Amino acid sequence: MKKFLRISTAIVISHVAVHAQDKSEFTLEEAQKYGIENNLNRKNAALGVDESKKVVKETWTIGLPQVNGSATFQNFIDIPVQIADASFFDENAEPGTTVPVQFGTENTANYGIQANQLLFDGTYIVGLQASKTFLQLSE
Repeated sequence: MKKFLRISTAIVISHVAVHAQDKSEFTLEEAQKYGIENNLNRKNAALGVDESKKVVKETWTIGLPQVNGSATFQNFIDIPVQIADASFFDENAEPGTTVPVQFGTENTANYGIQANQLLFDGTYIVGLQASKTFLQLSE
């Protein structure tokens, strides 16, 4: 069994080595193309251009309408109890008599929406021009 594993492993390794040699042989044009495509400076420059495009989009979005929404919900398990003088509610009540009173609701909800639009801002226009120039320089 050990001999079989050794022989099969040797066959697989030799097969991989032969095919690896076939893949590593380039013509001059293929080697130049491969070198250009896999150059680290070129790849880093391409990443810099992509980042510059994102900065331009980010600057551009400042002038778009901004919409914000909010919602809150509160559920009061126990509504607070206040102690009040009974004479406020009943004229015939004895002086000094108190009555427990609850003010409020069991549930409250608040909803809100806010929209903002930049109408005119000189710094925004200058920022757009600067970001476009930044993109051209990075390219």
